[in-house]
Amino acid sequence: MDYETIRWIRAIHFFAFITWAGALISLSFILKQHTRCAQEARKDFIALEKPIALAMDIGATFAIAAGVFMLIEIPDIMKGHGWMHAKLTLIVVLIGLHGFQRARVGKYKRGEVGASPTWVIPAIQATVLAIVVLAAAKPF
Repeated sequence: MDYETIRWIRAIHFFAFITWAGALISLSFILKQHTRCAQEARKDFIALEKPIALAMDIGATFAIAAGVFMLIEIPDIMKGHGWMHAKLTLIVVLIGLHGFQRARVGKYKRGEVGASPTWVIPAIQATVLAIVVLAAAKPF
């Protein structure tokens, strides 16, 4: 594959990751407020959560697909690049956090609104920050 095509795939990867991370963080704050809102406002929160969760899913799908495509096309990126191994591990963590938040959207939609775990937002933010630092700085 030529370098120009890889650059376009990388641009898609970056944009999709930004979309994924932004929607995941936004959704987390909205879910937190959903637990605090009055019963009458819950329908409005559900209506707001649905498109943000969809944007999160689409961003994740394109980010992961473009990333896998680049790993297949440039397999040498895994050789001697510890930062990439660490980044991929953190991507698996982010996928888990994504699934956790997606499950909460489903529960809230069914009326099962419980307390919002305090660790979720900092965990998502720290994971996204670490992924960005590893991808940008390639420290090891």
